[in-house]
Amino acid sequence: MRALILLLCSFVIVSCTTTQQSKSVQIEEIVETVQIEDTKKWTDDQKNYWVTLYFTRMSHDPGVRHKYPPENLYNLCKCIVGVMSHDYDYETFITDFNKQPIDPLNAQIVYDVSFKCSMEEVRLMQEKYKMNLENSI
Repeated sequence: MRALILLLCSFVIVSCTTTQQSKSVQIEEIVETVQIEDTKKWTDDQKNYWVTLYFTRMSHDPGVRHKYPPENLYNLCKCIVGVMSHDYDYETFITDFNKQPIDPLNAQIVYDVSFKCSMEEVRLMQEKYKMNLENSI
């Protein structure tokens, strides 16, 4: 008797799971094109303003003035503003990096960018002003 009940249950289970759908389902793809305005772009005036501001601030430091000639200091400031304008949109830059006192995390970001740009500028200065030991005194 148990065998007959198990056989009937297994037959019902198998027949229920092997039914196929007779309806075909059609899938329509809807593709929408969304244009996103690039808000990360800085205008040339904004970049030039911040390069000039950084150049002015850094040129007042005697240690920086001693280490970099003016054209190299200007290139350093262009590098810093270039990296910051690439990484941050203008509004975020103004709200996060243009306040006193600056948040320590943001100050570390500016320091890291300045250090990397400084290392690159020093490398370029060494290539440009490479002295030949035979021609030196």
